[in-house]
Amino acid sequence: MNLVSAMRGQYCLSERLLWAGVAVKVVIYLATLTIAIWSNAVAAAVLLIVACVGQACLYVLRFTTQSHLALAERLRRLAMLRDGIGREVAPLEAAVLAEKVWKATNYSVPDPYYSSPLPRGPKRLIDLTCRMRLLQWQHRRCCGKSFFGRKYCGGFDPCIQSVSPH
Repeated sequence: MNLVSAMRGQYCLSERLLWAGVAVKVVIYLATLTIAIWSNAVAAAVLLIVACVGQACLYVLRFTTQSHLALAERLRRLAMLRDGIGREVAPLEAAVLAEKVWKATNYSVPDPYYSSPLPRGPKRLIDLTCRMRLLQWQHRRCCGKSFFGRKYCGGFDPCIQSVSPH
């Protein structure tokens, strides 16, 4: 199984779901704004139902996004362990992962995905972990700036927490 390709596929799928959630949120905002402006009772009732259904759809989209992100993080850790110390994926775990990501798109990824000049072993794993923590810190910093920009500018409801690594 190509762990990196499956990982990228899961990240791409979660990103598409995140943008679908943003589109649903825009529809909810527009329906709410129309309810506030329009004084027709029947139209307001229909738009209220649209807003309620939109909230339910938004919940399902966020839940699905989180499950794909969790799977992508699991695949990332397995790929890091395989490249870091040479630990292969257990057969039972490979079977479970193959069931979940059986149609992963093959992305062109240079092999190995995690590069380090050190030979396989504990030092290489520590090196890869340090590099990943640095990238996650930079990502969180970027997401934090985006979050505060959206908060103070009155933009969309921030969905960044669902994308930010924990």
